[in-house]
Amino acid sequence: MTANIDSSAAKRNDAVIKIGGCCFIQSRVKINEEKKRCNFYKHCTTNTRIEESTQNAVHHPMPNDTFCHKCEINRNARSHHCRVCKVCVLEYDHHCPWINGCIGYNNYRNFVLLIFYIMLGCWYGACLLALDFYAMMREYFQDNGFKIMGPQYGTGILDLPPPWTLLKDYRNTGKIDDDVILRAVFPFLLFVSICMFVFLLDHLLSIAKGYTTLEKKTRPDRNDVVNPFDLGIRKNFERVFGKSLINIIIPFPTHKKW
Repeated sequence: MTANIDSSAAKRNDAVIKIGGCCFIQSRVKINEEKKRCNFYKHCTTNTRIEESTQNAVHHPMPNDTFCHKCEINRNARSHHCRVCKVCVLEYDHHCPWINGCIGYNNYRNFVLLIFYIMLGCWYGACLLALDFYAMMREYFQDNGFKIMGPQYGTGILDLPPPWTLLKDYRNTGKIDDDVILRAVFPFLLFVSICMFVFLLDHLLSIAKGYTTLEKKTRPDRNDVVNPFDLGIRKNFERVFGKSLINIIIPFPTHKKW
């Protein structure tokens, strides 16, 4: 009976190390290499501010290793158990449903760059369509009149036709009117780009302060809170994006390989 319990615990620990935060996807990282990565992380995040800070200060996040009662393993500081992936993730930021995985130490930089690329692409598309959209909407309101809920279909200021009308027109003509596509695509690109800008700005502010999204949300509302992993704005950004300008905009690996 004891042997079976030990065997199941060993398998659970191996799964935690192998998965590494991605939902139900086996990682190619070897177990021994992942252990070395965690040790390297522990060495790199050692900050003398922990020793220099006053004894009465509140440290957040805590610089000490912790024990996960769900995984039943000792884990590095800043690790958090993801209830979706059911694993402990190093420097856990959040679980992203859009990529179906956890954002943590190994992929946080790529996630931030993904937001930046989406924002940049949407801004580029919106800029290309801006003049045509303005000219089309101006001509449309001149011909049909201006109404808040739309002069023709009553679906809003963009006056987009309802889905059943689009389907009927597509069956009759074999295509969707270019003006309808433009009225739908340009606002969508503009909306997504603004949302991505807000998300990107929030993550950049977190990086500047040395926090993850989870740590920022759970920070105690006190004036004496000290972040032992805050290395300063410049070093915080270098730690995530690297020191090279090329590494900032191109997703080359920045962490040490084993």
